[in-house]
Amino acid sequence: MMCFKYDALLQINKEKYRSYILKDLDATYSKMLDAGATSFWETENGQSDFNNAASLCHGWSAMPVYYYHILDAAKK
Repeated sequence: MMCFKYDALLQINKEKYRSYILKDLDATYSKMLDAGATSFWETENGQSDFNNAASLCHGWSAMPVYYYHILDAAKK
């Protein structure tokens, strides 16, 4: 649900929050890569969330692609 937070921050001030959002995405998703994930998880904690019922391949995991795209395009 971080997309709602990111969208609100971008509406307030795209340039001010650009770096914050990118760093937050890096921190969250690099943990998954460091753990050897081959797809991104539903939550930062992986399968241990929701009484060990969290998805290890989830649709929300595509969200960083969107933000990297719009924030990189905003930089140009």
